Order: sequence, then structure tokens, then C-alpha cells
Amino acid sequence: MVKGSGKLFHTVYNGFGEVVSSPTHDPSRLDGKWGNQTRPDGTLIQFKPDFKLSQADYFFQSFCGAWYEQANKYGEGMGFADDVWLTAEEWEIGRMFPAGSSDSAATLGLASLVVDIANETAYTVPALGQTGYEKLMPINSGHKDYVVIVAAGYNHGQEPAPNRIYVGIKNRAADGSEINYATANQRDAFLARNGLLYGKI
Repeated sequence: MVKGSGKLFHTVYNGFGEVVSSPTHDPSRLDGKWGNQTRPDGTLIQFKPDFKLSQADYFFQSFCGAWYEQANKYGEGMGFADDVWLTAEEWEIGRMFPAGSSDSAATLGLASLVVDIANETAYTVPALGQTGYEKLMPINSGHKDYVVIVAAGYNHGQEPAPNRIYVGIKNRAADGSEINYATANQRDAFLARNGLLYGKI
């Protein structure tokens, strides 16, 4: 039984790799954005009046499929390098926008997140896609250089639903080159160390 709890994270990085700050309609201010309300060019789309936020700056859409994964779960250097918590925003939220689903489809989408538990920091993971997963479940890759995650979501009418598997390569920059940790920012260093900055679904 849960007898106590607290905040799992206090800092959030968005899909642009920026620490999220107060919202702004300035497209050049990528820190003032959250993906489920933002187009790839940085344009913020306001919710309909009935859904306009009054007690928060941003809206996390229903974190789903929480998964705690310990560092080196499958042996020394195998699996994630850090203790992490995986989750994803889920559900289609088109009804919240003036133009409905066409507005929501134009945004960056629903975030796939990994939380650095030790540092209480949540990172959006663009390499996992932003599509509304129900569950992100790591499995043993059998290799020190790779992480593997089964990414389960909705089938959207497709039968049978395709099995999506993410294969990430550790210590790689977003372009696939070897990352330079001496010059990498905090976000890139954490994601790369854990095979979440570069990979394929």
C-alpha cells in the first residue's frame, strides 16, 4: 500500500529540447511551449474557451503506462544507465481545440517521457515518437550498446495492431554520430547515455 508520495519531477524539457517556462505566443521562444499545444514552427495553439487553462500554464494529457526501470537491470552496462520512469501522454485531445482534430494533428503531439529520478527531471523523448502510447516497456537487448522498448498504443482501427519496438543506440547524438559529453547539454547527455537520443522504431 502506498503510504506517502511526493513530486517525481520539478523540471521538464519539451520536444524542442528546452526547459519549459511560462507560455508565450512568440514562435521564436521555444522554451515557452508544450508539445500537445504547439506546432513544429513554435506556434502556440490556444484551447477553446471551455478548455482554457485557469490554474496551470500547461496541460499534461493523462500520463499512462508508468514503468520504473532500474539502471543496469540486465547486468553491468546492460539496459539503462540511470534509474528512470517511463510514461507517455495518451488520448486524442482534438475536442479541446477550435478546429478540433485538425488542430491537434498539427501539433508536435503527445509526449513520450523519461524521468531522471535522481535529478527529478523529465525529458520529452522525440526518438520514441509523440503518438499517445499506452505503455512503454523496456526489454533486454542482450547488448551493452543498445536499449529496446516495446511501445504499445492504440490500433486506430487497424487489425491486427502492429507491434512497435524502439531500438536505441547508447552514446549517440540525435544525428547518429558519437556524442561528445564534454560539450553536450544536460538533456542530450542524459538521453544519449540511456540510448534515447538516437534510435529507430
